[in-house]
Amino acid sequence: MPGAVGYWGVTQRCTEMAGQRVRMNCPNCGLENPVGARFCMSCGGGLVVSRDPASPSPKDTATSNGFVGRLREMAELQGALQDAISGRGRLVMLVGEPGIGKTRTAQQLASVAGQRGVRVLMGRCHEAQGAPPYWPWVQIIRSYVGECDVEQLRSQMGAGAADIAEVVPELKEHLTDLQVPPALEPQQARFRLFDSITTFLKRASETQPLVLVLDNLHWADRPSLLLLEFLVQEMVECHLLIVGTYRDTELALRDPLTQTLGELVRQPSFH
Repeated sequence: MPGAVGYWGVTQRCTEMAGQRVRMNCPNCGLENPVGARFCMSCGGGLVVSRDPASPSPKDTATSNGFVGRLREMAELQGALQDAISGRGRLVMLVGEPGIGKTRTAQQLASVAGQRGVRVLMGRCHEAQGAPPYWPWVQIIRSYVGECDVEQLRSQMGAGAADIAEVVPELKEHLTDLQVPPALEPQQARFRLFDSITTFLKRASETQPLVLVLDNLHWADRPSLLLLEFLVQEMVECHLLIVGTYRDTELALRDPLTQTLGELVRQPSFH
């Protein structure tokens, strides 16, 4: 698959209920929307859930480590993992109601990735107030920094290290000679930060393929979601797999994640 985003395919698998394939049809314009959407990507109208009774039921099967999962979901996720290992960046989303097993499925994929020599980094969004901007990305970068050789880290971050250190202060403990980045207008500073983080993650994935798990995106702050949009546009040719999880029951039309999902499906690299 040549594109950067393998998006609604896994979403569709993870929202199949009672052995039937869920479809999201707009009663206003007739568009069949991505599974998990609550509002039409074309006209903004509320969506109607329909089910195809002819669709086969994805049976849960126990694996050797005790994980009970769906074979088709895991097969698709492992296909996305293989794409990332081969240098074709991918994004997949696991969506469904609370308790359906999204996080557990992501953890199972992480286990498979680790067995294949892929580094897995996780960032979780939290419902509680007070988390700093970019919190899931801060967790991901902080974990990587804690496991990485200083010289390798310096090479991978390059000139962007000072910008990244503005949101991940722990980086200054490893790269002690960082200079204060130049003062810029807010939009310019944000673009520079996004470019620095994106460049770093792509370079890091050249050393070892990366799986980035962004859990509970329905609670993500807007800056974190904007960074996700930026990164997805730039990850066509890299060894990155991003796995996001969110609850579709938590979303409303004007929620930040709803806006981000709309942007992601409009990308030219979406397949």
